[in-house]
Amino acid sequence: VSTQSTGSHTMSNNNNNKKKLTIAGVISLAALGGWWWWYSKNNCNETKIRAKRLILCGAPGSGKGTQCENLTSKYDYVHISTGDILRAAVKEKTPVGIIVAPYLDGGKLVPDNLVIDIVNEKLAQPDVVQRGWILDGFPRTDQQAKALTQLPDKIVVLDVPDDLLIDRITGRCTDPKTGKIYHKTFNPPPPDVLPRVVYRSDDTKEKLVKRLQEYHSNVDLILGFYSGKTPIARIDGTKSSTEVFNMLDKELHKIK
Repeated sequence: VSTQSTGSHTMSNNNNNKKKLTIAGVISLAALGGWWWWYSKNNCNETKIRAKRLILCGAPGSGKGTQCENLTSKYDYVHISTGDILRAAVKEKTPVGIIVAPYLDGGKLVPDNLVIDIVNEKLAQPDVVQRGWILDGFPRTDQQAKALTQLPDKIVVLDVPDDLLIDRITGRCTDPKTGKIYHKTFNPPPPDVLPRVVYRSDDTKEKLVKRLQEYHSNVDLILGFYSGKTPIARIDGTKSSTEVFNMLDKELHKIK
């Protein structure tokens, strides 16, 4: 009898231990599931729905170029800068370049008809459609916005006060060999690069004031056109480049 009693007691303990292990396993799985949900929500942005067609707005010197580089590096966007396209045309003295050179040198907006066809043709290219795009410097007028053949998923505006923009722009220079942009005060070029840096002809205070006036008069019209059609967000562009990028990255996943 004592042997049977002992055996029954042992079986009972085994059953209890199995129940405890089962309960502990369920709790562990639940905890692991909760942790994974939290991690995915906060760290796996790449798995979320992300804007593939982005317009990044901002005055000259707001940091659009830097943020476009950051986004292109992370998400493989096609960065479409109308300013770069037009300046390259001027440098190469193409037919379009010869026409737009006086506008760029005078700090004036290039006529819409010279820019719209170039942009729409670029957006229609298969690799651009597949990878997604960032428009930098376009549209600059409400007429350009109306002529854009594709509706953006998101518009983000980098806000920076004019006085800070003037400080940023008037000291800006470029290494013609690499295309890298420096600033004589905030980000000076290395000694071996300094002798070859060049300054843009429209990066003077006088011309910049004119460009800022045109920017402010047009950006409200552009945003007004897209209001109700496309989500619009504004970001404080005075923050550090890293902070601005983090805010911008979050906005890309808020497209509803």
